[in-house]
Amino acid sequence: MKKSALAAFSILAVIACLLITNVSCTQPSQPSNSGQNTTGVAAPGSKASGMQLIVYQSKWSGAYDIYSVDVTDLTKKTRLTDTSKNDMEPDVSPNGRLIAFSSNRDGNYEIYLMNADGTAQTNLTNYPGSSEGNPAWSPDGKWIAFVSNRDGNWEIYSMAADGTNQTRLTNNNAEDGWPDWSPDGSKIAFHSNRDGNFEIFVMNSDGTDQARITKNDARDMAPEWSPDGTKIAFFSDRDKNGEIYLISADGRGETNVTSNPGWDKDPSWCPDGKRIAFCSNREGYYKIYVMNLDGTDATNVTGKLITYEDEHPSWAP
Repeated sequence: MKKSALAAFSILAVIACLLITNVSCTQPSQPSNSGQNTTGVAAPGSKASGMQLIVYQSKWSGAYDIYSVDVTDLTKKTRLTDTSKNDMEPDVSPNGRLIAFSSNRDGNYEIYLMNADGTAQTNLTNYPGSSEGNPAWSPDGKWIAFVSNRDGNWEIYSMAADGTNQTRLTNNNAEDGWPDWSPDGSKIAFHSNRDGNFEIFVMNSDGTDQARITKNDARDMAPEWSPDGTKIAFFSDRDKNGEIYLISADGRGETNVTSNPGWDKDPSWCPDGKRIAFCSNREGYYKIYVMNLDGTDATNVTGKLITYEDEHPSWAP
């Protein structure tokens, strides 16, 4: 989960490139064990013909677990984790074969790795006594950026995909969170409240040249780089409710693309850059939606009128 301030974004508060039809989604089947595919749906990375999968976190079972949904057939859901603790903030690897996520199954929040079908779940960070979250893959699949409070406050770190070489990238007294790599791997976008309120920053992937690209009195958070590297999607409450905005990577041309009375957050780009997945409570509970880049055709893909939260979408390649 990409965390730093809002309860909706925070681990400590417990804590779509597609043709979508307006089909109501059925509830996922309850698996008998972690990683079991109960619907016959291919897992992310399987490259099944015609499938377009979004991985997300859901409280359908009480605690958060990781699920996937095929947005070309909304009846097809797969539960990928099954624990009594919280498994959250999934991020699918660039090749679609692995999923990084955060979990408190060992007592504190750590970064875990699993195969795309939910098997081989492994603790990568192994840092007892602190909390880690917000995993984000580098575009070459060799590195994972994440946040940790191991040094007293939330900072951004990176590590090799096997959990080695954990390195601190930011170093200040504020909260830095929600890292996201540029498509060429040279930069990382993130949010920080180092200037008094949360704004979007960009830095080199080694942590140098940290520069602010948004500036207003509200909270700008959760940046996500477009696949072509020209834009960044982010959450902002500058309009007194949560909306998804787009901004050029150089900080120009901010545009509100959701303009809805509900709270819209957690943007995630479709791999071809034509749509954005996000979560919204516009129909009551947080559910996953997809929309065009101009905000049109926003479609609920995880179900209506069902009393549990679906959040933090990640498109599978």
